[in-house]
Amino acid sequence: MLYDDVISGLRSKGMELREVIKILTAIASIPHVPLPVTPAIAISALTLYMQHGGPRKIHYFDTFHVATARLHRLPIITSDTYINEQQKNLDVTLFNLKKL
Repeated sequence: MLYDDVISGLRSKGMELREVIKILTAIASIPHVPLPVTPAIAISALTLYMQHGGPRKIHYFDTFHVATARLHRLPIITSDTYINEQQKNLDVTLFNLKKL
């Protein structure tokens, strides 16, 4: 999901594909373990979207990040206002990127 989010975000800003590939290559060089999107995560994400989705609320793609963090008990680093405000209701631990 991270890579799709990065691609979508950069492309929405008009970034050329060659530049996007450079950024993905840089991200890939950082040691990390990608977590799969499992059926349990997809079901949890859709349930979260039914409960919290909509205009000025959580975005569809973000529900997958929240569901993954919940399942694996991992914190989220985000600047998303809704996720920050609803941290307890979403049952996630997070770091507010705006405050780091």
